Amino acid sequence: AASAASFTVGQRVMVQNRYGTVMFCGVAQFAAGVWVGIALDDPVGKNDGTVQGVSYFKCEPNRGIFVRPTNVQPAPAEA
Repeated sequence: AASAASFTVGQRVMVQNRYGTVMFCGVAQFAAGVWVGIALDDPVGKNDGTVQGVSYFKCEPNRGIFVRPTNVQPAPAEA
């Protein structure tokens, strides 16, 4: 299974059949464990990189999501 160490900030990834760019990898305050913060290409996310008043990264509103590393896949080269 993938871990946060498998991903780097700036990497193109796919999550839930949506493309995005990794903006954050690591431990977050809103829930235990390791998270990958992604700025999605489309405005179908949940935040702008800020959760419960803590800013983990900056992106446009509704393009940021945080997911477990196991739910993230590297994007195909053409994405």
